[in-house]
Amino acid sequence: MSSIMRRAVTAGVLLAGMVLSAGFILFLHRRNAGLERQLAAARSESASLRQLSERYSHELENTVKFAAAAQAQTAATVHRAAQSEAERDAAQAEARQAQANSEQSRRELDRIRSERERELNHMQEVLDRIARTRRTPSGMVVELTNDSFQFDFDKSDLRPANREILSRIAGVLLMSNGYRLSVQGHTDDIGSDDYNQKLSERRATSVARYLEASGIDPGVVDVRGFGKTSPRAHGKSAAARQQNRRVEIAVVDSLIRYQGMPGASGRS
Repeated sequence: MSSIMRRAVTAGVLLAGMVLSAGFILFLHRRNAGLERQLAAARSESASLRQLSERYSHELENTVKFAAAAQAQTAATVHRAAQSEAERDAAQAEARQAQANSEQSRRELDRIRSERERELNHMQEVLDRIARTRRTPSGMVVELTNDSFQFDFDKSDLRPANREILSRIAGVLLMSNGYRLSVQGHTDDIGSDDYNQKLSERRATSVARYLEASGIDPGVVDVRGFGKTSPRAHGKSAAARQQNRRVEIAVVDSLIRYQGMPGASGRS
């Protein structure tokens, strides 16, 4: 082979090698560029996944907190409901006990009323043997009138017979308990209103002081005068005026409060 042809073959081989090298280099460059794009995409996707994971983790944490709060609120609601039920049961039990106590108190009051009624009836029976005695809604009234008890005209002094009657009355009252006494004085129609008012008070005071001297507790005795405002007998005869010069002893039961009679009667 001639030298020219050898040089041409060599040049052709070199050219072909250069072309192949250039093509391989271009292939590698393109391949590297593709790998870099894939890597970048993978990095971007990884960052997105990380952000998504963080967001899900945050949402999961909030969900757990919300669930815990809801559970605590439910437990508190159940506890309050249990307390309310317990309080309702306690209130019902207290109401039943109060009703039972009320029934027991009513029965006890009925028993006391019955016993007290028997005591007052017995007291009236005994007092009626001494002086006329009548029952009232709050107790009874002992009438110290002219047939058993007399005041002289314009006088408030007690006669010996009056003292004897009062001693017997005091003896009966001392055997009893749970009462108040309202000693009420009265006069006839002779004289002025003011004079008779003071005279009636003096007569009531004389009776009250004698009862106290006989042992009656002064703390249960009330003295009142009605002057000539409440006559027992109407008219101006000597007999009528004698009946109106009187004292009445209202025995008021202080253990039992009677309907319509909260305390001592003002006038009997």
